[in-house]
Amino acid sequence: NNETAKVSYEKFIATVKPAEVEANKQTLAYAFFALIVLEKDKNPAKAKDYVAKSVQLDPTYQDAVKLNAEINK
Repeated sequence: NNETAKVSYEKFIATVKPAEVEANKQTLAYAFFALIVLEKDKNPAKAKDYVAKSVQLDPTYQDAVKLNAEINK
């Protein structure tokens, strides 16, 4: 169920404390990427925000980099 997945990813992101961000950058980037996939058709503005966060957290995450370029054409 996409809504359950969305809620789970959002909950994970919300539980990461600022001091834990550095240690969890790759996992957070993946979580934001998953939200992009779930939101890009329903809420493109939110998807753009998520992809920017994903790339900011992990600029080497090629799936996010490619989707960022695609979304921001």
